[in-house]
Amino acid sequence: MQTELDLDMSMVLSKFFLRSIGLWISENSAEERRMKIMIIYTVWHSIFATVEITRDFYFTIFYKGDILYVTTNILTVTMGLIKICIIMAHKEEFINLIVYVRQHFWNVKYNFREKEILDDCRKTCTFFVCSVTIMGACAIVAYLITPVIANAGKNNSERVLPFNIWLNLPVSMSPYYEMIFTLQMINMYQIAVTYFCFDNIFCILAIHLAGQFRILRYRFSKLCDIEHQINEKDMELTITNYAHTFYKQLKMYVRHHQELINFCDRLENVYTMLILGQVLVFSVLICLFAYQGLLAAAPLARRSIFIFHLIGSMALLFMFTYSCDGVIEHSEKVAIGAYSALWTIMPMNKSGKMLRNDLIMVIERSRRVCCLTANRFFPVSLETYNKFLLKLAGVWMTVNNAEERRRRLTMAFTAVIHVYGLYLNLGDAYYTWNDLSHCTFLLSNTLCIILAMFKLLILNFRRTEFKDLVLFAQQNFWHFKYDHDEKILFMKCRKLCKLWTITACSFTQASLAFYIITPICANIGKNKSDRVLPFKMWVDLPLSVTPYYEIMFVIQLATVQQIGITYLCNDNFLCILNMHVICQFRMLHNRLLNLWKIIDQKTDKIDYADKCYIALKKCIRQHQSLIKFCEKLEYVNTFPIFGHVVVFSLLMCFDTYEILLANVSTGTRLIFVFHMVGSFIHIIFFTYTCHGLIEESSNISLATYSGWWTILPMTETGRMLREDVKVMMMKSMRPCYLSAGGFFPISLETSTALMSTTMSYFTLMRESSVKNADK
Repeated sequence: MQTELDLDMSMVLSKFFLRSIGLWISENSAEERRMKIMIIYTVWHSIFATVEITRDFYFTIFYKGDILYVTTNILTVTMGLIKICIIMAHKEEFINLIVYVRQHFWNVKYNFREKEILDDCRKTCTFFVCSVTIMGACAIVAYLITPVIANAGKNNSERVLPFNIWLNLPVSMSPYYEMIFTLQMINMYQIAVTYFCFDNIFCILAIHLAGQFRILRYRFSKLCDIEHQINEKDMELTITNYAHTFYKQLKMYVRHHQELINFCDRLENVYTMLILGQVLVFSVLICLFAYQGLLAAAPLARRSIFIFHLIGSMALLFMFTYSCDGVIEHSEKVAIGAYSALWTIMPMNKSGKMLRNDLIMVIERSRRVCCLTANRFFPVSLETYNKFLLKLAGVWMTVNNAEERRRRLTMAFTAVIHVYGLYLNLGDAYYTWNDLSHCTFLLSNTLCIILAMFKLLILNFRRTEFKDLVLFAQQNFWHFKYDHDEKILFMKCRKLCKLWTITACSFTQASLAFYIITPICANIGKNKSDRVLPFKMWVDLPLSVTPYYEIMFVIQLATVQQIGITYLCNDNFLCILNMHVICQFRMLHNRLLNLWKIIDQKTDKIDYADKCYIALKKCIRQHQSLIKFCEKLEYVNTFPIFGHVVVFSLLMCFDTYEILLANVSTGTRLIFVFHMVGSFIHIIFFTYTCHGLIEESSNISLATYSGWWTILPMTETGRMLREDVKVMMMKSMRPCYLSAGGFFPISLETSTALMSTTMSYFTLMRESSVKNADK
């Protein structure tokens, strides 16, 4: 009977490749002997390839051949040999890791939500492993096809091999040629498998480790979830009976947490040297692959080898850093799961006190994240890798099928508009490539269109989470069920949001308007046959005469407007949500400060402690919901934030160049004046709101500590309140924030760094412009 593991494509491929090099679990002595033979066979191939490529390197230097090509090959072969040596030195630990994962991660009973997490891990592993394997196979095929194509039409005495072999033998003649070709083909396959199979299994182990941390977080968050089982009549009795049961469950979860930390340490011990080698050599390899694939004077077949190498190496590095980053992220979020448990409803008996103390220990330990390091020099995460352009855009929520159909039609229309916009700008850039000023204008437009397209694409993937954000804000933020002080905060927030929206829309519309005004002004005094459009179209049609001109003008006008809306609307909405979350944290801050003032109404200390504790539990629930909202806001917007941060400096550089240096019309300059001012205001306001989120969420700790908890009696309620205050303060020490793709949190410092980068780009572009002018 097939198990779920057998049906997992990532493990099927990894098991096949690891068995083919002799490093897999042996079920009996016969299989153990086969594994030993295969490992000897693999080591022999690695040594043979190293000797062969080293000799090639020596003779290439001697005869002044293509040294960079041979250097690329020798680095690839050497890296594979180093990997197998490192894994062989930790063979027993390596096999034990696979055995442990099979027993404790894959062959365990899970509930529905936990199975969803496990399936998500498997899908991610399958995508990564298949991508890397396909690129490796394509590179092998390209290596073999290159000499076949080169030999076409040649005599037998002139035939070439995939790799030069410097022997005093007629290697181009039969049967030597066929024998050596077959040997090199087998050798190349074995080296390729050695190169990527250990990385594949590492990715699988790390992603499933991160998945186990996600499962543990989910279990912690559901630890005391019995609200639906409690009746008001016997509430205290039910909670007391459940307290001991929940504490037993908590001890199981703590042991699971300890086992995961131990597993991470073991994985780190096996792979730490290998990770260091990967990180150090990848920079050189990717540089060499890019040179050989794009710049070197080589046949197309040889270029294809290194293009596949380049794509595969980028995929491999991303796989490495993504899996490591997942371990860091989800091991840290165990603390959020522990804090999200309904520990506030537990009584202050022996089990309740131990449960609270143990949750504090879990939160404390989770603050020191698990990570996989490069020989303990630095942790590996997504910061090690440069991610790609992504941007997000908003679409409305649908309430019925008719509205859903309209939404899909609108999205299809928007997608077509963006593709058309790309066609206009890229087509014009192709025909006017030598005009730097005009090409800068077109490249700036193209970058904005690409960002807007990514906005549309990404939000479509995460539309459910986006809808949840809007619904939560409608139900919990945008109402008037506030007291007098809270209404003042809410109205200030609304005024600031209105001011931001009006400002952003005004500058956007002003910039878009000059796309239309510029050709209108240029057409004044011209014949109809000389009229120009906002964007030149290189087609064999009389576009300057009626009615073609008017039709194309309206289409381009609609295109500019739609792209502008897509580019702006989600960024605008993100800033509004950010401001309202900040406002909610300020309200919570005030509630925590005012929580103790009920002493004026009731001076009995025991009754006062009960009232304070009830109010504190409401504040804790609100704090938990705000943290959860910030997490979802981060999940939906982390990629567009990163895209905006990456592209912002380049766009500002283009804007500055077009305003100050380019030989363009006044109307075109005004386009970029409004675009630059609007972009500058946007980045300042956006980083201000992100900085405010960090500041206000961390201030909750100060408000909690500032309370009058010192005057409360040491009754059961008083002790519970003190414990809960302690937990709330600990959680607030880790503020909420929005990050750029998980690389770094956004704050006001981000805006200053972006301005500095803009000036650097502009300096380079100005020097390039001066050199072109001198020529």
